[in-house]
Amino acid sequence: MNMKRTGAMRRFLMMLMCCSLLSIAGCRGPSDMHPHEVVTRSIDGLSGEDHFLFKGMTEIRAGEREVLTKRLRFEGQVKHHQGMYMRLITHPRKENTTTSRWNPLKLLEELGEAETTVERVEPTKVLYALYAQQGTSKKERGVTEPTFPLDEAQAYHIQVEGQSAKKIFASKVWEDYNQIVLPHEKVMAVHDKLSRSDAVRLEQELNEAEAKHRAELDKLLKGCKVDAEYVLWIDRKSQLPLRLDGKMKVYYNDKGKSSETIRTVSEFTRTR
Repeated sequence: MNMKRTGAMRRFLMMLMCCSLLSIAGCRGPSDMHPHEVVTRSIDGLSGEDHFLFKGMTEIRAGEREVLTKRLRFEGQVKHHQGMYMRLITHPRKENTTTSRWNPLKLLEELGEAETTVERVEPTKVLYALYAQQGTSKKERGVTEPTFPLDEAQAYHIQVEGQSAKKIFASKVWEDYNQIVLPHEKVMAVHDKLSRSDAVRLEQELNEAEAKHRAELDKLLKGCKVDAEYVLWIDRKSQLPLRLDGKMKVYYNDKGKSSETIRTVSEFTRTR
């Protein structure tokens, strides 16, 4: 009888010890976790939030000297039961691009799924790391200061593996292409001014041209090389993303010369 009680007591104590260990493991702080795990948890945490604002800017620069060719600003919000709203400050048709291509929430999801190397870095040392370029001022580089105190955030440098970076870039280019290059839509815009036979012939010619351009773009994207790195700023208290800075360099030839540089800055603010 005593042996049974002793065995039961031993099992009970072991169960308490296991529960205590699981509880401790489940309450680990960021300092005890691998940087990759911290970033993944932070991104997942934001996807569970339903009240926050975001805003940002993206620049596209050409060549090794990174000559500015396009600058877009965007803003948006996520509201409970109302989904996500986002708009480009500059009209998307005028800029020949779409809002979804620059959606920072989608980019965060893509980074969470990509093959990456993550390391914790000092905020004060990485503030302009992605934007450093000899011979240009902060203003010329489009650098913006964080809107939060640096001591309230922890910064994580994210280096994206080559194939994952290429996949992210290609998917965004195709997203724009498939929403902007629409032969049928262009024919319908002038449909009333054409005879039925002329409209049919025009649409056929546009479809043939689109197929040719699609094949050329597909070849270009498959042959390009993409380097991508980001700095994710995470709030020390909430462990949610505060800001994402990024730089993506695209090489369209095998000579190692950058053909295009895409720089992005996004900030996220909880509204409750």
